[in-house]
Amino acid sequence: RIVSSNEETPHTYVAGQRVELWCQLSRAEAPVHWYKDGEEVEEGENLVLEREGPRCCLVLPCARLQDTGEFVCDVGGDSVFYTITVAEPPVRIVSSNEAAPHAYEVGQRVELWCQLSRAEVSVHWYKDGEEVEEGENLVLEREGPRCCLVLPCARLQDAGEFVCDVGGDSVFYTITVSAPQAHIAPVPEARRLRELLAGLPLLLECEVSPEGAPVCWLKDGEAVVPGETLGIQADGCWRKLHIPAAVPSDSGTYTCDAGDDTVSFVVTVREVPVRIVSSNEETPHTYVAGQCVELWCQLSRAEAPVHWYKDGEEVEEGENLVLEREGPRCCLVLPCARLQDTGEFICDTGDTAVCYHVMVAEPRVRILNPAERSLELPVLAPGCVELRCELSVPDAPVRWFKDGLEVDETDNLRLLVDGAWRCLLISRSSAEDTGEYICESKDEAISFDVKVSEPPVKILQPRRPPPIVKVSPGETVTLSCELSRADAPVCWAREGVRLEAGGSWVLEEEGAHHRLLIPAARAEHAGKYTCDAADDAVTFTVQVSDPPVRILERDALPTCRRCRAMEDLVLEVHLSHAHGEVKWYKDGEKLQDTGRVRLEEDGQRRALVILGATGRDAGEYLCDTRDDSIIFCVTVEVRRVVEIIAELQNLTVLEGDDATFKCMVSPEDVAVTWQLDGRPVVPSERLQVARSGLCHSLTIRGCQLSDAATVTANAEGLLSMARLSVQEAQVLFVQKLRDVVVEEQQDACLEVEVSHEAAEVQWLKQGVLLQPSNKYLMCESGCQRTLTICNVSPSDRGTYRCESLHDRTQGKLSVEPQKVSIRKPLADVETFEKQTATFLLELSHAGVPGVWTRGGVRVKPNATCRVSATGCTHSLTLEGLTLEDSGTITFTADTVRCSARLLVREPPISMLKLPQDLEVPEAGAATFECEMSRASAEVKWLKDGTELRPGPHCRMYSAGRRRLLQLSRCALPDAGTYTCEAGDCRASATLRVHEHQVHIVQELQDARVREGDNAVFTCEVSHGDVAGEWFRDGEKIKVSSTMKIRQEGTRHFLLLCTVRPEDAGAIRFAARTATSEAGLQVEALPIRIVKPLRDKTVLARHKATLECTVSHARGRVRWLRGDTEIFTSDKYEICNLDCYRTLIIHHVGPEDEDSYTCDAFDDRSTARLLVEGE
Repeated sequence: RIVSSNEETPHTYVAGQRVELWCQLSRAEAPVHWYKDGEEVEEGENLVLEREGPRCCLVLPCARLQDTGEFVCDVGGDSVFYTITVAEPPVRIVSSNEAAPHAYEVGQRVELWCQLSRAEVSVHWYKDGEEVEEGENLVLEREGPRCCLVLPCARLQDAGEFVCDVGGDSVFYTITVSAPQAHIAPVPEARRLRELLAGLPLLLECEVSPEGAPVCWLKDGEAVVPGETLGIQADGCWRKLHIPAAVPSDSGTYTCDAGDDTVSFVVTVREVPVRIVSSNEETPHTYVAGQCVELWCQLSRAEAPVHWYKDGEEVEEGENLVLEREGPRCCLVLPCARLQDTGEFICDTGDTAVCYHVMVAEPRVRILNPAERSLELPVLAPGCVELRCELSVPDAPVRWFKDGLEVDETDNLRLLVDGAWRCLLISRSSAEDTGEYICESKDEAISFDVKVSEPPVKILQPRRPPPIVKVSPGETVTLSCELSRADAPVCWAREGVRLEAGGSWVLEEEGAHHRLLIPAARAEHAGKYTCDAADDAVTFTVQVSDPPVRILERDALPTCRRCRAMEDLVLEVHLSHAHGEVKWYKDGEKLQDTGRVRLEEDGQRRALVILGATGRDAGEYLCDTRDDSIIFCVTVEVRRVVEIIAELQNLTVLEGDDATFKCMVSPEDVAVTWQLDGRPVVPSERLQVARSGLCHSLTIRGCQLSDAATVTANAEGLLSMARLSVQEAQVLFVQKLRDVVVEEQQDACLEVEVSHEAAEVQWLKQGVLLQPSNKYLMCESGCQRTLTICNVSPSDRGTYRCESLHDRTQGKLSVEPQKVSIRKPLADVETFEKQTATFLLELSHAGVPGVWTRGGVRVKPNATCRVSATGCTHSLTLEGLTLEDSGTITFTADTVRCSARLLVREPPISMLKLPQDLEVPEAGAATFECEMSRASAEVKWLKDGTELRPGPHCRMYSAGRRRLLQLSRCALPDAGTYTCEAGDCRASATLRVHEHQVHIVQELQDARVREGDNAVFTCEVSHGDVAGEWFRDGEKIKVSSTMKIRQEGTRHFLLLCTVRPEDAGAIRFAARTATSEAGLQVEALPIRIVKPLRDKTVLARHKATLECTVSHARGRVRWLRGDTEIFTSDKYEICNLDCYRTLIIHHVGPEDEDSYTCDAFDDRSTARLLVEGE
C-alpha cells in the first residue's frame, strides 16, 4: 500500500522550477511503476527516478511546458495521482522607484521607472485608472527591460496615482504635487504591500506632520466611510485604518491623503484555500449498467467554484449527467449508468481535488423464476410440455439443451420469447421426449428433468364393483372385464394366488376383453377373484352356495326366559342339517367361547350356556345361521345381599400418630356408620370418614392416650369391630447440645430441641443435677429447652448434659478471658473559641481503666478538663477552648486505642454597626461605614451585586474594626445599592445622587464663513462637570479630522475645519435638559475651469476623451454638444474624479464631429472634436 504522498500538495509550477513527486510505501522492496498520461516514463536528463527504502521519488530538475499532465505512481494494488501544471513564468516587475517618495513641488521633474523581468513585454501606464497619452508634459521612455514615465515639469493636476501594468504584475506610484505643507513620513515597502488571508485583522498606519494635520483615507480612489467593519483612528502624529476581520472585497489600494502628501497601501486579501472536508471517494464505485451513480464531496466553503472532469476532460451537464450543488455539498449524478461511463472522475476546487474510479459492468443475467435450479416434470403422453423461465435482463439470449445437445426448433418443438420469459414448448409429447432439458443464460442455468409416461391402463367394464356371483355346485362361472388398451397385460388371482390356465381354470383374451372361466364350480372354488391390469384392478366375489341352514321348530321354542342369579342359563336350537354354522350375539355383541360362556355343538343341536348367571347377563340374545335367526329375551332375578368382605383390624399407635380403620363391604351402595365405644362418630378435623368403592375408612388424627376405644362399623345391621390402643411416645432429642465458647463475665446459653412439646428433661453438670437459680435459668418454649448460665467464670467450664427418660445429649462449655473492644468510637468535634467540647467512647466491658491524651500528652483533670467513666462509657470534657487547643484526642485502654480530631475555630464574623443610607448632590462625596466584630475580618464592597475595585473616585480602607468606602465626585450612575460582605455576613445601604439643574449661561451665536475657512461655536453652561453633545440638522456630530469638540470647565467648543457648502445647517448643543441652537452659513466659492478643454483628433471607431480641470472637487458641470446637453448613455460616459471632469465618447464616427462644451455655470470651456478615417 501507499502509506503517504504529496498528492494533495498543489502541483502548479513555473517553467524552470524543480518538481518532486514522492510517495511512501508500506514495504521497501515493492516494485513501483511511474506513468505520465497513461504511458510509463523513462529516466533521462529531464526526469530522474529515485528510491530510498520505502520512499519513491520522481524528480523533474527543470520543469518544461511539455511536462504538464497527470503522473501516476502504481504499486500494483494501490496508486496515487499527481496533476502537474507547468506555466510560463509571469512577467514580474523586478525593481522600481515605487518606494521612493513621490512628493513634488510644481515645476519639478518627475521620473517614474520600473525594471521588468523580460524586455519584450508590452507595458501600459495609467493615471487614476485611465491610460496616459504622450505629449509635451508626459514622456514615455523604454530602454530594454527598463520602462520610464517622465513628467518634465510637474503640475498640480499631475497629482494622482500612476500605475505601471505588465499584465501579471503592476506597480503603483502616488504622486503629489503641491507646496510642502503637510508631510507623511515614508512608509517601508513591506508595510505598504500587504497580503493576508480572509478573517485576519488589517492595520494600515502612517505618521504625519504636523501632529494635527487632517488626512483623508481613500480606497481605490473613493473616500472610506468608517463603520463596524472599518475604523479610522488618530493617535498623535499617527493616522490608522483598522479592519478587524478582512474579507476579499477589502482588497485594493488604500491611500492616506494629507492634502499635501499621500501614502498608498496595496492590500490583497486572499480567500482561505478551499478544502474537501469529506467525500465518498473511498466507497467502492463498481456499478451495473442502469444503476444510479452518485459522486459527492463536502467543501470547506459553500461558494467555492468546482469543476468536474472525466478522464481529464471537463464534463458537460445533460440528460445522462447531472451536476448538483447544495451549500458546501457538490454532487455528480449519473441517473442511469452506461458502460461508457467507466473511467476516472475528478472533482477539482482549484486548491485541491478528489478522484473517483467508476467501473460500470454489464448486468448479470440471472434466472428469476423458477427459484429452484433443478426441477422434475412428469408428463402423461400425449400431453403438452411447456418449460418456462424468467430472466433478470429481458433481452438477454439463452440456449436450450436436451441431454447435453442443443435443441433445434421443429413443428412439434418450438422455442418462444415473451418479454423476460423464455419458453420451450412440445405440442404432443411421447416417450422419446423424456430427458434432461437445460436453459442456459450467460451467467446461470436451470435444468428440467422431463419424464413422459404412457397413460395408465383402466378397466372400462365393469365400471362399478360387480355383484357377488352366486352359483350352485356344477354350474359354469364366467368372470370378464374390458380394458382401455388391447395390448395391456392382465393377471388373474384368487385370494392373492396367481392363476394359470389349465385344470379348472380357462383364461381367454379377445382384443381388450379378458375372461376367466370355471366350467364346473365346486365349493372350493368360492372366494375373491382379482383381475389386475397393473394400473387398475377389479375384484369378483364367487359364492358356491350350500343348501340354506334353517332353525327347526323355531315357533315352538321359548324366546322369553327367566332364571335366578347364580343358576346356569342354557339357550339351544336345532338346525336343518348337522354341518350348519351359527353365531351367538348378546345385545348386538358377538359372544366367544370363553370362561363363563360356552358354545356347544352336537349334531344338529347348537347351544349357548352361561354358567352362574348374574344381573349383568340379562338382555337380548340372537342366534344367527345367515339363512335364519331367532332372538331370546333373558331376565335374571338377583337378591340383595350385604356382606363384609374385609373386617376391621385392631390397631396400636404411638401417641401423636394417626390411626386409620378400614373395612370392605359389598355391595358398593351399602350405608356404613361408625361408632367409638358405642358413641356415633361425627366427622371433624380429627375424625375423618372416607369411602372409595367397596372400601370404607375412619381416620383419627393425632391420637392421644384418651383416644383408646372400641371402633365399630355398622353396614345396614352387619357389624365389624376392632380395638384402638395408644402407647405413650418416647422423648427424643431432635437437636443435640453443641459445644459453646464464651468470654468471662458473659452469659452462656445451652439449647436443645425435643421430639414433642410436653416432654420433660433435666440438666446436669459433670453428672450433678442442676436446679433453677439466679445462676442457672431453665426455660421451655414449645419443643425448645434452654439452660442459661449467668456471668460465667472459669469455674463454670465443663461438660453439661440434658436427659429425658428415653434419650440424652451433652456439650462442652469453654470460658475464655474477656477481650475489650470499642463499641462506639470517638467522633471528631468542631467548635468555636470559649465553647465546651465533650468526647464520648463506649467499651465492650465495664470497669476497664483508660488513659486520655491530647497531642501525645496525658490529660490530667483540672478546672477546664473533666474525665469520667460510667459503666462501659468513658468521657472527656474540655471547657473554655482556645485556638491552641486544636489537635488529636486519644483514648487508650487495655489493648484498644481510639483517636478523634478537635478543631477550634474563631467565632463567625458579625457586624456591630451597619452602613446607613446616604443622599448627596451631584459631584459630592459619600462615605459608607460599618464596624465588624473582629479587626482582622476581610470584607468586600459591592454595588448592585457587582464587586467594586479601588480607583480615582473610589477608596476602600480599614481603621481597626471599622470598614469604610469613600466615593468622591459622585455622578448620577453612582446611585444604587452598596453592600458590605464578610463571608456569610452582609449589610446594604442605598446611595441617592441629586442631579444638577443645568442651564445655559452663554448661548450659541450664528456663524457665516467662506468655503474653506474654519467655523467655531462656543456655549457656556452653569456647571463644569456636565457633558454636552453637538448636533447638526438633528444628527449627532462625531469627532473626525474636520470636526473637533472640546470642553474647558463650563465652556464647550465645536470647531469645523475647512467647511464646505454642504456643512451649512442648524448647529445645536445639548447638556441634559438645557439646549442652545445657532445657524451655520457657508459662502460657496465660484467654480472656475483651471485647465480648459483642448481640441482633439481621433480615429474612427475609437474612443475620444475630453478632459478639463475645475477649481474645486465639488464643482458641478454639464456637457453640451453644440447647444444640446449630453447625458450618460451607451455612447457617452461622464466621469467626475476629484477636480477632473471627463467626457468619453465611444466608437466615434464622422457624425460625432462637433463642438463640445463643459459648462461649470460660473465658467465654461469649448473644444472641437475631429474624426479621421473610416
